[in-house]
Amino acid sequence: QYQLDDDLDGVVNAEDICLNSKPSVAVDEQGCEKLVLDQTPPESMAENSPFNLTNFFFLLAILMGVVAVYISNMKPKRSNATLPPPVNPMDALESLDEVKTLEAASLQALQALQSAEEDVAKPEAVSDETEAVSDEVDYSSMTVVQLKDLLREAGKTVSGKKAELVERLQE
Repeated sequence: QYQLDDDLDGVVNAEDICLNSKPSVAVDEQGCEKLVLDQTPPESMAENSPFNLTNFFFLLAILMGVVAVYISNMKPKRSNATLPPPVNPMDALESLDEVKTLEAASLQALQALQSAEEDVAKPEAVSDETEAVSDEVDYSSMTVVQLKDLLREAGKTVSGKKAELVERLQE
């Protein structure tokens, strides 16, 4: 609260000295506020402070680097963990049929070998049984992969179309 009417005449006029003067400030001879002019401007805190923006961003960058290294060391190494390729359900059905067909062909071949060992004295009978086994197997219902596997086991040429592979197996 400042008193604007210094002479208490009820009117603020030119006779009132130092309008709006504060009570706790230095005054001159007339009772007005002294204007103190410093020749040196106030020092900036940013220049002398150890916590200025440059230092802040530098420390922030170091902290981010440390956090990134820590996180990368905490993650499991992906080079050690290799995932098998996903299984295609369509391939799984074909491979089951393939296994069943190959198993049947292998059993027939095994039976033929066992009977061949029993009939060592009869070479003509062995060749007849082998022809019978090859006649029993339906090569046309097999896949190309199955036919090629059988040709590899027999030591024959594996290249060609399905019809050619079936002919080679029936020989």
